[in-house]
Amino acid sequence: MPVRFWSELLEFEGTAELEGEVRDVSWGGLFVRSEYLETPGTPVRLLVEMPHAPVTLRGQVAWIASGPPKGPGMGIKLLSDDKLPVPIR
Repeated sequence: MPVRFWSELLEFEGTAELEGEVRDVSWGGLFVRSEYLETPGTPVRLLVEMPHAPVTLRGQVAWIASGPPKGPGMGIKLLSDDKLPVPIR
């Protein structure tokens, strides 16, 4: 699924948003395939283009993969408004 994402570093660098692709979804997180890699711990906002409507999510970069077989991309831990992991079931 296509995804757009934002972070504080992107805003600081004057880049409004970047695009990537959601490649894997698991309990509490997802993997975003992208050439641009944020540092683990960086808060991000995501807009996932679902078939019927876009979904907005908040998360934090948990890990990065700089090359194959999974990358380049980032593992994103999803967060709720109170910064606890989102229980996705």
